[in-house]
Amino acid sequence: MLWLAGRIAWPLIAASLLGVLWLGSQALIPVVIREAIDDGLVPGDMDTVLRWSAVLLGLGVVQAVSGTIRRRLSMHNALAAGFRTVQLVVGHAGSLGAGLERRVNDGEIVSVGTSDMTTIGNAFDIVGRAFGALVSTLLVAVVLMNQSPSLGFLLIVALPAIILTMGYTLRPLHQRQGAYRELQGELTSRLTDVVAGLRVLRGVGGETSFARSYRERSQRVRAAGVQVAGAEALIRAAQVLLPGLLVATVTWIGARAALSGSVSPGELVAFYAYAAFLIEPLAIFVDTADRFARAHVSARRVVTVLALPVGPEDPALGRTPVPPGEHDLIDERTGLVVTPGSFLAVVAPSGEGVHLADRLGGYTAGPVSYAGLPLAELRTAELRERILVVDNRYRLLRGSLRDSLDPHGTRSDDEVHAALRVAAAEDIVDVLPEGLDTEI
Repeated sequence: MLWLAGRIAWPLIAASLLGVLWLGSQALIPVVIREAIDDGLVPGDMDTVLRWSAVLLGLGVVQAVSGTIRRRLSMHNALAAGFRTVQLVVGHAGSLGAGLERRVNDGEIVSVGTSDMTTIGNAFDIVGRAFGALVSTLLVAVVLMNQSPSLGFLLIVALPAIILTMGYTLRPLHQRQGAYRELQGELTSRLTDVVAGLRVLRGVGGETSFARSYRERSQRVRAAGVQVAGAEALIRAAQVLLPGLLVATVTWIGARAALSGSVSPGELVAFYAYAAFLIEPLAIFVDTADRFARAHVSARRVVTVLALPVGPEDPALGRTPVPPGEHDLIDERTGLVVTPGSFLAVVAPSGEGVHLADRLGGYTAGPVSYAGLPLAELRTAELRERILVVDNRYRLLRGSLRDSLDPHGTRSDDEVHAALRVAAAEDIVDVLPEGLDTEI
């Protein structure tokens, strides 16, 4: 998130300065009203009232203009942070290549592009308002210290106490949001798997069992969401209660000061105005803490994806040439021996089967040898010409259809057509405008 802030530093600074003008102008309004009452209305000087009314109008214009521009900049910051996050993840996913799906599930990538980018963007959206709330609160504290030391001291002590209390209530929310986010990613992965294999599921009559499994998982996500909602309800209650207590205290002290005659009528009105004004910056502080807590959960998931190293999935450090001829491929962990020219079927649990295929193809480290030599010591390019690992997932192809069917360009047209005939795919090629030379 610091990296994202560095990429949009100037818009963030501009939004913060405009936030100061926006809330700072509101913080000065009670001062103007106090002067208009004490110097104008009480002695009956209408020229002074008009003069301070013009100042009040000017503050309103500053507030409206700065608020409008700040909102536009805040939206820019939110979108920039969100889409930069997606760009980072998609770019790294492209660098991982075929090894991506073996190391992170589809739901993680989908969730980054849907919920996480919005959550991270919301944190940057509130920066301008948070900075304005901080400065305006300090300004109010200074004014109240000059007007009533007890009120100013109360504000200086009460605000950090409220913020620390809200930080304590955010802890359970942070933990529950992390668990909810993880379950959400798993459910999204299950959904993409079901959609991708829907035709197969219907063919074998598996819709009911998968629907039951998805229903159970979605209920777990719902239960986690209810726990998050409970923590959020506590925060919302504190967001109303704590500032409300502060406002009530400020109002009570101001009323007692007015009864004792230690404050003027204008100062009494200013007390009430500040009491009402303080609700907004305090709500912004709470909202800021909430948004950054959520953003931290999402940012941690994003960093988990970005931290996946590019190199180790495809070991290319081998320097030994692959011996010519045909040789046995041996997995020492399971004792499996794949002999040249044989058709071999291996029955294994789904996860173990994937790991076995990755080891045999040299995509993950393991005790596998070819021609008596460890795969990690053999040249990767030569190894790929002899060992090919293909799974049953669809792929996005690029180039001509012929290049996709014969990536090495070593087969004749008759052999390619024979393969198409065996795969019952001749009708697909026949309807393409340029046949095998059609660009995909």
